[in-house]
Amino acid sequence: MVRSITFIVLFTLLLVGSGKLRGLVAPDYSMLVYGTLGSLAAYGLACWFMRREGKSLAVIGMAPDRWTGIRFGLGVLIGTVLFGMMVGALVLLAGLELRRVDATLDASFWLAYLPILPLALMEEIGFRSYAQVKLYEKHGIWVSQVVCAVLFGLYHVAGGWSFASAFWGPFVWAFIFGAGALWSGGIGVSLGIHFIVNVLQLMMGMKGGVGRVWELVGGEGVDTYGIGMGIHVVLLLVGISASVRTRAKTRRDSFITH
Repeated sequence: MVRSITFIVLFTLLLVGSGKLRGLVAPDYSMLVYGTLGSLAAYGLACWFMRREGKSLAVIGMAPDRWTGIRFGLGVLIGTVLFGMMVGALVLLAGLELRRVDATLDASFWLAYLPILPLALMEEIGFRSYAQVKLYEKHGIWVSQVVCAVLFGLYHVAGGWSFASAFWGPFVWAFIFGAGALWSGGIGVSLGIHFIVNVLQLMMGMKGGVGRVWELVGGEGVDTYGIGMGIHVVLLLVGISASVRTRAKTRRDSFITH
């Protein structure tokens, strides 16, 4: 557990350095630079840790193969279905309406989407590669899932999120990401889920106005916050259920080295 936590702490410190460097470029490109540098730093850190152990990156699912693209596509499909179900539940239970927004497809619109993949990759390497696999090997799936989810939530708190937002959002999604990574033996599936969920959140205006294509309107007099919390509880249960299935599968045929 110490090595996994050390890895995440060092990863976070490297991101602080990347954050300093992003201030040297134009604001429109700062998050793209941050995500790219953060991904490279996380990859380098994973290489360093594995080299110290005399093992290859394949042990932690970080060696691309011919199935990597398929795993990523599967993750995109899973993330799309989950997010679609969440939006559908809000429409049905809260009486909200999904309405198209007249977006201006200028440079700032497209630049809002460019950082999503490197930012997601950065976090998946940081939390679902070395740290998650080593915790799984030493302590089993539940310790690996809970510890990585808690650290993922705290990481977002350190980034300026409130505790409530971090632990109703990233903490819950971490169970989905972690199950995807351990089930598939690499970060391809979890990266696909992470990437498409962030894309869809941006399209729905959940990350600010730039990049918004749709919006949810209405719901007057309805406890949309309570309904939203209930949806995230269900999502957490989905993550726990996926973890149970992952535990059974990895006992049979995981290509994570034990």
